[in-house]
Amino acid sequence: MSNPVSERHSLPRPDINQAPLGREPAAADYLNIAKAAAEYLRKNSVKDGRGIYWNTPEDQKAGKKPLLDFYSGSAGIIFYFTELYDYTKDKSYLDDAAAGADYILAQLEQNNWRYTYMGDFSKIKPYSKNEWAFYVGGVGGIAFSLLQLYRAGGGKRYEEAALKLCEGIAGAAEETAGGLKWSGYSGINQDGGTILFLLYAAAYFKRPEWKEIARRGALAVAATEVDTGNGKYRFEGLANPLKDFSGGATESFFPGFAYGVSGYGYVFARVYEETGDKKFLEAAEKAADYLVSISTPVGETGRLIPYWQPENTGGIHYLGFCHGPVGSSRIFVLLHRLTGNKKYRDFYTSLAEGIVGTGAPEYHSAGYWDVHCMCCGTAGFINHFLGLHLETGEQKYLDYALRSAKVILGSANYNGNTAVWYQVFMRTSPDKIGADLGYYHGSAGIASQLLRTAAFLEGEFQVIRLPDEPYRAAP
Repeated sequence: MSNPVSERHSLPRPDINQAPLGREPAAADYLNIAKAAAEYLRKNSVKDGRGIYWNTPEDQKAGKKPLLDFYSGSAGIIFYFTELYDYTKDKSYLDDAAAGADYILAQLEQNNWRYTYMGDFSKIKPYSKNEWAFYVGGVGGIAFSLLQLYRAGGGKRYEEAALKLCEGIAGAAEETAGGLKWSGYSGINQDGGTILFLLYAAAYFKRPEWKEIARRGALAVAATEVDTGNGKYRFEGLANPLKDFSGGATESFFPGFAYGVSGYGYVFARVYEETGDKKFLEAAEKAADYLVSISTPVGETGRLIPYWQPENTGGIHYLGFCHGPVGSSRIFVLLHRLTGNKKYRDFYTSLAEGIVGTGAPEYHSAGYWDVHCMCCGTAGFINHFLGLHLETGEQKYLDYALRSAKVILGSANYNGNTAVWYQVFMRTSPDKIGADLGYYHGSAGIASQLLRTAAFLEGEFQVIRLPDEPYRAAP
């Protein structure tokens, strides 16, 4: 019988550890591993005559169909190759991105510009209608990556394909109580991400009617406001994903960014920023006040938001994008910029101290297990702390980012040519260790943050922000 505890702590170790001894890592160290990760992705690409796609060796062996979405699939990897081209000007990276996009376009054209998500999450109810989402299983992230490829020098056909997908997203909105919906779930991994991308697309393509659709999508979520009875208000969203994840066994809910109040509030703040409609600012501030009210102390100055409410069994506090401060800080960063109210800066400062107060990035707690990816792990810290450094100018955030980057550097499985990160993606399955490839799921996003670290150290930091990021794109 296997021992999950021992297996969890037997991750493959680096063949050549790239964390240098006797000195701090330099930009060249980070860039070297970012490029080596690209070589690993190339090694795991599959050509089929229409372009290329990427699959892990295990998925190739099992005959699994490739994923196209941003979170786990081709769209996110295309974005990474585009980032590499932007920084290095090595055209071979742009060629990789274009080949991946060609495969996506061939698939979409074959299926009348519809995408059926076939990933592991597709059998879970909250993801069963995610076609129009940005991250998991949706075409929003595909359209975004196609636009970045076009911007970087890819052909006009990629912009035209993105436009077609955006028109599909706008046209798929359905009437519901108070406004519009797509999947019927309101988090950033579902309709919240759709709304944020529509705001981005409306500005890019100069389509004000899409902004109105996004506004009405946010109205539907705002209509789910609940008085918690203590002078605070939260928003339930159109459906409770935690209840459906559990098969109806709980009435608890997620307050974090990917599925809960934090993400809803960020959507409200962005819609206010784009429209000037103050009811959305009021809703965003209610969401923020609620999050502050449920936060718990970490050390003398830190705070963390519980994994779920109301009971938070086990006292678990995630640290990453999905349920932790990497995601939940975003509403406070944006509200501080929009209102100038110091209380929002104070709280995102306390959330940052909450991460470090757990011992991260070096120490792994219950909400930060052996995971490196952008969604749940260390790579997300790099993006978060670099963003806070750009926002505030405070050196401590740059120091936290570099500490996180050093952990990632030393965790790479590197053989002198290729690099990949083995991790436990699912917290509840510590015996399942894999080398995932996607942008939010695996090596593409992890390597992206090392690339950005190198760019920052070289004084050349200029990035493309995703639609749900409040941070500056450059110093």
